[in-house]
Amino acid sequence: MIPIGRTCNIACTLRKYHIRQQAYPFDWTVVPISTALELIENRFKDFLSVENLIFLPPIKGRHLNEKNELVTNNDGSILWTSIMPVICKKYNMLFCHDFSEKGVDDLPIIKEKYSRRISRLLKKIDKGEDIVFLYDTYIYKEQYPIYKSAGIDLKNILSTNNFLNMKNNFNIPIENYVSYLSGLPSIFTIPSK
Repeated sequence: MIPIGRTCNIACTLRKYHIRQQAYPFDWTVVPISTALELIENRFKDFLSVENLIFLPPIKGRHLNEKNELVTNNDGSILWTSIMPVICKKYNMLFCHDFSEKGVDDLPIIKEKYSRRISRLLKKIDKGEDIVFLYDTYIYKEQYPIYKSAGIDLKNILSTNNFLNMKNNFNIPIENYVSYLSGLPSIFTIPSK
């Protein structure tokens, strides 16, 4: 089971129920489904290229530690800290947990982390393993102004992000896949050959 977007709710839920075994590229991002499919199909071309990134002013948010877990206080409550939201303007993708106040200085570490996740996902696809992609349709209201500050109309992206139409144009080298819609999260699967 692999999260494919739109938010980090799927990764959080999989972790909560001890189903999440490994990290994948869309776990902790806000990403339109169309973007996730495009990135898989083009094998993540220009992913995290600095010329495509918009580093926004730091905000109070939830940061991930070196184990890619949300940082918590001693009592288990979420630790809110200063993070830097980063938007990829090419893919309309929000990185809301990865970058600290250091911003672009964090990029080499972030690229290395995502390179491992991308490789892990593409190997599963290339091997023809059974995959269940999970996605949700929820966007936090707090994320709209972040996109707006970067000049991106998130409402427009989401209104044209119709998965049922997009799946017909998903051209990764797999014979077929079946779509299931079941509330939250929604899923579709890629059966092995």
